[in-house]
Amino acid sequence: MTHPTTHTHTEDEGVLEKKFAKHVPGALFVGGLGFLGFLAAIMFGDNHAAGNILGSWMYGWVFWMTITFSMFGLSLLHHAVRGQWTLSILRFLEAGGGSKALITMGALFLPVVLSLLFHRGHLYHWADADAVAHDHVLKWKSAYLNVPGFISRTVIFIGMWAAIAWGL
Repeated sequence: MTHPTTHTHTEDEGVLEKKFAKHVPGALFVGGLGFLGFLAAIMFGDNHAAGNILGSWMYGWVFWMTITFSMFGLSLLHHAVRGQWTLSILRFLEAGGGSKALITMGALFLPVVLSLLFHRGHLYHWADADAVAHDHVLKWKSAYLNVPGFISRTVIFIGMWAAIAWGL
């Protein structure tokens, strides 16, 4: 037996959405200015300060990427075993660990890529050419630990995971 819907429309519906909608352009503008300031501080600021900023950025990125990968992994697990226990949270898992979330996290990795390409901040010791020249262990590892290889592996892995998530 189905139950009739007793929902009545009131004048207050959509008020919250309208309040938020009028602030979205300003919030995007302020966020964009903040991000441009962040990039300017990395690219043109003191190299030591840029390293500190990038370290904080990387810490936050790894935190959110861990959550994204966890949701992606649980979504993969659900699709592999078709369990019933994930049905209540499946849409959250697919939204938080889906292809759009992975592509967004890949785009948020851009400051790290730019710092490696323009030799700013030296987030990684192996990215410093002087350190590699004076350290025989880094020289030996330089076939794997190099900037082009690191960037290409990052793009390939995040792209591969996003393609898998898109295919679910």
